[in-house]
Amino acid sequence: MTRVRTGDLHRSGTAPVAAPLHRIEAWVRSECPTWLPADAQRPLRVSALWGHRPGRATLLVSHRGRRAPRIVVKLASRDIDPGHLLREHHALRTAAQDLPPDVTDTMPQSLGLYEDDDMVAFAMTAVEGRRSTVPALTSSRPSRRDRHRLERHVAEVRAWSARLREVSPSREMVALADSRIGDSLRIRPEPDTVAPAGRHRLRDILESRDLGTLRWEPVWQHGDVAVGNVLRFRGGVHLVDWETARHDHMPWRDDAHLLLSFARDAQRSLGSDRIATAMPRMLAPTTWGGQLLAGLYRERWPHPVPLGTALLLTALDCARPDVLGPDVARHWAQLAVDLTSDEVLRRSCPWLVPS
Repeated sequence: MTRVRTGDLHRSGTAPVAAPLHRIEAWVRSECPTWLPADAQRPLRVSALWGHRPGRATLLVSHRGRRAPRIVVKLASRDIDPGHLLREHHALRTAAQDLPPDVTDTMPQSLGLYEDDDMVAFAMTAVEGRRSTVPALTSSRPSRRDRHRLERHVAEVRAWSARLREVSPSREMVALADSRIGDSLRIRPEPDTVAPAGRHRLRDILESRDLGTLRWEPVWQHGDVAVGNVLRFRGGVHLVDWETARHDHMPWRDDAHLLLSFARDAQRSLGSDRIATAMPRMLAPTTWGGQLLAGLYRERWPHPVPLGTALLLTALDCARPDVLGPDVARHWAQLAVDLTSDEVLRRSCPWLVPS
């Protein structure tokens, strides 16, 4: 294995992964023999990627002479909570049992979990495809190609999500009050994620719209459908990063999250403090992106729950500090409040807010 020095995993503020990587090499060779060269002495090629969160790293493993990785190994130091790795490992294992081959072929296959005193890691197959790209929705002069790329991206991802819903095993209906959203409104692991006034307003909104009686059949959804997690492959899409995937998501979760992810990306690029402040710049009906997406979503919304309500419930479902961390959860929680009370957003993007 080409050695990636432990010290290298300190780049960009990332805490070092303490375990010597020769342990990972031995484990990968023993757990993943069919995905690696038969010759045990043949050297492996490793590239390291660094995330924005401390204590994490990703290794792309292949054999010499092959550029595309065969295996992806995600690592987490014991100094941080490795829950994201365990969730993704469990989600991929469960999905492999629940879903048919035409769906599991579009996602990684979990190959094994590794734990020692220093770190937690799990290996999965590398997913084929090229990163999907969409034009900047804040652009004022999009080309015809830009419009086509955005429309194609939305259509392909929503078709994939529809197939995922279609093949999910049947489960009992669940009410909003008994769902994870109901739990998060009652008891929040991080009390400051939503200010008390905001929590009370959200509770009032849900009750005033009789959403407490809303029911749905839970289905498999990826949970984090965003441009960076979508790979284009042979006229379809493959999805990576399954740590938020669950078998009991709301059926509109991926469709709604795809739309909100454009606003989340714009928030980052614009340096805004709130997602809602970025939305008028790119999703108002006066913008080209807003016109195109409003048409795609309003005319082809396949769920009985209105779009604005689905966006509100999805933002609330994303506001979970135990899954995404308190900083990210705070952005989503604030968006949920803004969808119900921000007057600028309600005036500029009426098609996005709960009616």
